[in-house]
Amino acid sequence: MSSAKKLTILLLLLTLLLVAMLALRPECTQIELQVHLIDNTLTQSLDGQRRYFLVESNDTGKQLINVPPTTDCQVGDVITVEKVLTEQQDVYYRFISCP
Repeated sequence: MSSAKKLTILLLLLTLLLVAMLALRPECTQIELQVHLIDNTLTQSLDGQRRYFLVESNDTGKQLINVPPTTDCQVGDVITVEKVLTEQQDVYYRFISCP
């Protein structure tokens, strides 16, 4: 068998292996949670405003979540957030809504 044929077969096998690995990778997991809003902080910076919520639940403990500056929830409200587990096993929380 010539070296060109061997190289072609090897390249084809590596391509199939890569496609199989990409197809079998774990998906992103998303879970909706109800958490208590402990603090609502609006900050001003040179590039605009930022708002942060400090939330707490039995599942998450205390977490700081970045939310749109126009979001207006009251301290003490129970708000809905989404817990996202990425393919790299990183966890972050995304604001969904407040009452």
